[in-house]
Amino acid sequence: MSKKRIFISIICALIVGLWIIYNPVQKHFAEQKMYKYMKKQGIKKDNIESKKITTGLLNTDYYITVKLKDDPNFQYEYLYQPRGGLFNPKHCYFRLSVYSDKTNGEYSVGNKNIPKYLSLGDDLID
Repeated sequence: MSKKRIFISIICALIVGLWIIYNPVQKHFAEQKMYKYMKKQGIKKDNIESKKITTGLLNTDYYITVKLKDDPNFQYEYLYQPRGGLFNPKHCYFRLSVYSDKTNGEYSVGNKNIPKYLSLGDDLID
């Protein structure tokens, strides 16, 4: 093998290795930020009925969809976007969207069926 091929192989292996390490680390940070946000909302961990974490293949955004035991008509979707570098969870954008299971869309304030836990607003959480 030529030196050029070896160099390219090493670079590709480093990129793939960093991607494999980066995704689980960021997923962990996303979950921790979600739990902090839920605590600020007054939601306890044992109130979670189900939780699903999704992300794209090349995307660094994490969507965490949560169903709560005491608010079964709504899905809470937390969005985590890291902004602080590869392994720095200090700076991230975090947002909550609440969707009604009955209308398959975001709830409206005029509707009497309002979720129990509302968004705290778009947040940069420490």
